[in-house]
This record gives sequence, structure tokens and C-alpha cells, in this order.
Amino acid sequence: MPFGIGAANCLGKHLATMSMKMVFAAIVLNFDITPASETNDKSMRIREAFSIFPASGKISLVFTPV
Repeated sequence: MPFGIGAANCLGKHLATMSMKMVFAAIVLNFDITPASETNDKSMRIREAFSIFPASGKISLVFTPV
């Protein structure tokens, strides 16, 4: 739990969450995001554990400025 819970809750968690959303929106609006050339169906096959992740363990993306 990155922001704590209960009495030890972080006072700035809402500001931090809003800031992260704004940064993500700025990235999506200012870059064309495409999969890297080494990405294929086999590397992106879903593996389930505690959370869902690709079989290769990573997602390679290319960010091209708009």
C-alpha cells in the first residue's frame, strides 16, 4: 500500500494520484505509442499469477513525439 492506510494515511495521496493522472494524460496526448519490433503474439501471451502480466515479463513500447 504505497500511501498507507488508517491513521498513517498519506495526506498528499489525492494530490499525488491527480499528478500521476495528469502526467499519464500528457504522455498519451504528446506521443504516438506503438509496440516495439520485437513484440509478437508469443511475447504478449498473458500469464496469470497474483496479477496479470505478459509471458515475456516486459512490454516494449516505442514513444514517437507527435
